Amino acid sequence: MESLKISCDIDGFEKGTPDLPRGIDTEIRLYKNTKKIEFRYMARKLIITDPEALYITFPFSLPGQE
Repeated sequence: MESLKISCDIDGFEKGTPDLPRGIDTEIRLYKNTKKIEFRYMARKLIITDPEALYITFPFSLPGQE
């Protein structure tokens, strides 16, 4: 398996340091021995009582997708 990790700080989420953001972590895992891709998300949300939402989109399409 190989993976790519991306982290960022955004408003409404816990702040990290410039070298180590903590708000949202995304990991994309690609498996070598099977046709499998895994998307893993971790969000460290601040306590906010106003209504809000978080959307995760997959802006791509593949031939023969289901």
